[in-house]
Amino acid sequence: MNLGKQISAHRKKMGLSQDNLAAKIYVSRQTISNWETRRSYPDVENLLLLSTLFGTSLDELVKGDVPQMKQKISQAKFDRDAHGMLLFFVLAMVMVGWAVFLPIPWWWLLPVIFWLVSLFFGFRIEKVKHEKNIQTYQEIVAFMA
Repeated sequence: MNLGKQISAHRKKMGLSQDNLAAKIYVSRQTISNWETRRSYPDVENLLLLSTLFGTSLDELVKGDVPQMKQKISQAKFDRDAHGMLLFFVLAMVMVGWAVFLPIPWWWLLPVIFWLVSLFFGFRIEKVKHEKNIQTYQEIVAFMA
């Protein structure tokens, strides 16, 4: 999230119009509009006033919603691990089907390798489930949404 969106979100959360916010920090409504549309950025003094008014730290105001970003990164890793586990499990099953019809004994090595890679992704998913205290299928679906 960028600074303009942060200012707009905090302003709306407090129920302030651009005019009201401008009056509270002694700038024009156009200045607030320019900040929110990223045409310009507030100086350090105005950032301090905004963070005090919004009741947030400068870090949170400038960097954005850090916990929400961490959640999205965690969700992306979870999705990648789920897709990896599924892909390698399917590859292992396909290779088992082929290995049955092939007389070469080392062909069994490929399905075992794919199955082990699938297990690796499965353990990573279990780690995320443990960290987020996810126990049911509904919680997994809610986490991914």
